Amino acid sequence: MKAASLWMALTITVGMLAGCAASPEDDSELSRLRGDLQALKNNADVQAHAPDAVLDAEQTLERAERAVADDDGDARDHYVYLTKRHLDVARVSAERGAVEKDIQALGEERDQLALGARESELKEQRQRTRELEAELAALEAQRTDRGMLLKLDDVFFQTDSANIAPGATPTVDRVAGFLTRNEDQHIIVEGHTDSVGDAGYNQDLSSRRAEAVKELIVARGIEPERIVTRGYGESRPIASNQNAGGRQLNRRVEIVFPDTGR
Repeated sequence: MKAASLWMALTITVGMLAGCAASPEDDSELSRLRGDLQALKNNADVQAHAPDAVLDAEQTLERAERAVADDDGDARDHYVYLTKRHLDVARVSAERGAVEKDIQALGEERDQLALGARESELKEQRQRTRELEAELAALEAQRTDRGMLLKLDDVFFQTDSANIAPGATPTVDRVAGFLTRNEDQHIIVEGHTDSVGDAGYNQDLSSRRAEAVKELIVARGIEPERIVTRGYGESRPIASNQNAGGRQLNRRVEIVFPDTGR
């Protein structure tokens, strides 16, 4: 009888010990996973970039704990494996999200630097434009929709001639000086005639007059490729062709500075 009682007591004790060993709280691996899960839940990057993975990990960990309580080792191992994978996904997603955030921040910083550099460049260009226009204004150039325009009022031509009258060089000298100081500046030299004679002939004559002025400027050391010439014949008069004075004004050359517009 005593032996039977002793056997029963041992059986109950083993059962109790087995029950204690099966509790989730005593499973060191589950405890560690629970700690890892809590740490990830407290991580702002994880919550921002991987909330679903955290939720999945929490659900599979709970199932692993229930499997331990049910003494289902296979189910416990399966859900432990899933929990680890979900935690890995959460970590990787958080790290990737943090890196992408840093990359975006760097990109924004780069864009800001590029914008600042562009604004500085535009500011310098505007300042340079003002300086150029001030120089041209000193030459008595006027703003037009084609750029700054300078009339060579001291350059006159006789009727049916592309020869420039003697002494007609002060303005040409100043234009050459301007071009020497501003090496990036190009110009357009435009020739015009009065209405005397054939229109086709006048077209050719106006081109020759523009070339004559170009030659004067080139002779002062300016590269010829910086100067474009155009002839407009009698098509753009600035005075009446009904009198000698008006016709003389129409026999003219103008210079356009197209690169100085705002």
